[in-house]
Amino acid sequence: VAFRNITLYSGTVSGSAYTYAKCVNVKNNCNNIEFTGCRLYNIYSFSSVVTAPTQFTCFYNSGFTMNNLRMVNNIIMGSACGFYFLGNGSSNVRFDSNMVLYCDMYNVYVTNTSFSSFKGNIAEQRDASFLVPIAFIPYYFDNVNGDIIGNRAHAVNWKEGIHLSSLNNNFCFKVIENTEIYTGGQG
Repeated sequence: VAFRNITLYSGTVSGSAYTYAKCVNVKNNCNNIEFTGCRLYNIYSFSSVVTAPTQFTCFYNSGFTMNNLRMVNNIIMGSACGFYFLGNGSSNVRFDSNMVLYCDMYNVYVTNTSFSSFKGNIAEQRDASFLVPIAFIPYYFDNVNGDIIGNRAHAVNWKEGIHLSSLNNNFCFKVIENTEIYTGGQG
């Protein structure tokens, strides 16, 4: 199934953090899904920090296997987490040239996944004086393999620029190169 050049907006008229929906909510194992040139939007202009990535996210997979997922040249914007992906052994996942913007906790949160490609992405934190470093990590990877090439992250402040954990013989990054992670404030 291919989704190309569509906009999904999961905010509500009231703009309340408690009435968010998910733009994409994966509900079963699936293969060969593509999102290209799409815009996945959630509200990002309210005045408090959203810290529940399992409830407030643009793309949400709570543990289903998605082989051959392609996320290319999308704009993913707003909420606690832009791309929340508990992969459950997903393989051949391509995440390239995406802009993941204005998230409060994680821009990209991925576990138990093998990437065929993860390159050219941009992650930016929402800019607000009430955001605290303890709450924000642009790129979070646990039990993930593949290469990270040519990605950028910018934040007002953060806890970690990139989080890599549970790297073992089955899950590891071979190359991390041409990746730029910087902060514009404290952190």
